[in-house]
Amino acid sequence: MGKIKNGMVLQRNRDDFCEAYFGGEEPKEISCKSAKSDEPIVLSTEKTGSGNWKLAGIPAGGPYELAADGQIYQDVYVGDVWILGGQSNMEGVGWLTPEDEQFSGHPDVRALYMDDSWGPARHPLHNLGIAVDGVHAKLGAGPRPMFNSAGPGLEFALKMKDFTGVPQGVLCCAHGGTSMEQWSPSLKSLGGGGSLYGAMLRRFLDNGANVRGMFWYQGCSDAGLPMCDLFVERMKEFVGHCRSDFGGRLPFVQVQIARRYVETSDKDSPMPGCWAAIREHQRAMHAQIPDLCTVSAIDKNLDDLIHLSSAAQKKLGAEAAEAMYFMLYGTDENSCLPPPAFAGCKIRECEKTGLAIVDLKYENLHGGLASGSRPAGFLITQAEGEPYAQYIFDARLCQNTVSLHTMLAPQALSGLRLYYAYGIDPYCNVTDMAKRPIPAMGPICL
Repeated sequence: MGKIKNGMVLQRNRDDFCEAYFGGEEPKEISCKSAKSDEPIVLSTEKTGSGNWKLAGIPAGGPYELAADGQIYQDVYVGDVWILGGQSNMEGVGWLTPEDEQFSGHPDVRALYMDDSWGPARHPLHNLGIAVDGVHAKLGAGPRPMFNSAGPGLEFALKMKDFTGVPQGVLCCAHGGTSMEQWSPSLKSLGGGGSLYGAMLRRFLDNGANVRGMFWYQGCSDAGLPMCDLFVERMKEFVGHCRSDFGGRLPFVQVQIARRYVETSDKDSPMPGCWAAIREHQRAMHAQIPDLCTVSAIDKNLDDLIHLSSAAQKKLGAEAAEAMYFMLYGTDENSCLPPPAFAGCKIRECEKTGLAIVDLKYENLHGGLASGSRPAGFLITQAEGEPYAQYIFDARLCQNTVSLHTMLAPQALSGLRLYYAYGIDPYCNVTDMAKRPIPAMGPICL
């Protein structure tokens, strides 16, 4: 089982106490004291079925000093622990702002860095150049330049601290440019030397073997043929193994991929359709994988051709934290909601022109819908052929509804395809009043 380490965060249980484990003999002398209180902490040990010893009794909070058979552990916390995984936008490539550079960390928000050391969480969370696990070097990792190392994991953890009031820890496991094939659980027997999943599992087992959930951003490397056709099955396999190896119905928040800048567009290229397909797979994935929630990044600003800016990463991390908190606790005094979601469409005839209006309904909104300017990003096109045969001349917002005004009669829409955020680099600007984006979607058959 996992080892107690200086500076670490131990996962609390449902009663807000930790359950840490020791291998080998039962600890004979064990004590715990808080840096914030003189109240005695009563500890207990219990032998488990696997022959290890479970330590119980440390309440959520910290820092604590824990002593076991003469070994002293400093700055131990109890709270919630999260796995961060995926590719470069989780690894963090956003340009640091002066505020980012000046941030020295929150004492109750901590990270297990790639060199297996715990410390206050700050950018860069993922510095692959110092990674203990050899798979990162094999995949071409080098030291991360400080100026572009902002990812969403830090803001996610800070926001979860605000929501829950308990310490937060993140296990940093992402690696840029990686595919679902490279994250395959079937490779875990290679361990951290040859498998991304194996490295993630090793770090989990070595650091308490207990986490609260996973925050995942991946998909860009699978937005091509034939990978996008295999994406759902690979995600189902991945999440299933995570839940088997990391415990129970592990709540899982994933990011629906953002956009990528392209200089030219080849109308015969499969790439625009593949990027749309990955986003649609991610949008609909909750129907096949329970306890999974998807937040969209389609409206976020970039710092280069594919990587989100620091401000965008902060917004994304906060939105992911809201989604995770809702999955765990529902709507309470924090007023968290799941991400905005498409709730269906209805075609009606304009009373004045006889032309078709497509009403798109959305749910899980803070307030209603907003765009700041003319709503953009919607496409209705033919079922086959040229994807840019656009039939919408206007989009209008009213509360939870987007009304698409078309140049076709209602019956002519039958069989056509509806998209929001088609292609590699769409412009999309519809959000709720809290500026959370509606999801990319399509094709939706009309």
